Amino acid sequence: MIDILLVKRFIIWLCMKVVRLRGEMVLIFLGVVCCLLVTFIFGMRVWYFFTGQVVAGEIVGYASGAKGLYNIMASNYRIRIVYENEIFMVTSIESVIHSSGTIPNRDLWKECAVYFNPKYPKRVSIKGYHTLEWMALYIFILGCLVIWFSV
Repeated sequence: MIDILLVKRFIIWLCMKVVRLRGEMVLIFLGVVCCLLVTFIFGMRVWYFFTGQVVAGEIVGYASGAKGLYNIMASNYRIRIVYENEIFMVTSIESVIHSSGTIPNRDLWKECAVYFNPKYPKRVSIKGYHTLEWMALYIFILGCLVIWFSV
């Protein structure tokens, strides 16, 4: 006759193996998602660099941004540029972080150079602002560490 205690132990051991395997798979998936996100961010920045022209602009305000936890917001810069005697109000891919109840004044009315593509005049990338790349690098390192520790 089969010992019931042995069967229970086998079932518990099997469930623990399945749960552990699923947990590792979730971590690997999150690591791959982080790495793909970084690839998208760097690709977007490089695309603006190679397809855009450097145009002088001025930061005139902030677009409504993404809300986070604890009343933290990230708002994109609104930039006024003049390209071939036309005025464009564009939004940058870079952003400033501030609390939800305040109006940010960082870099307001500051002259800047942007990568502007006249075929896609809604978004630009600010030349010389590298916080986006540093955040992407940290996310990439986090994704690689998650994959490395879960394997």
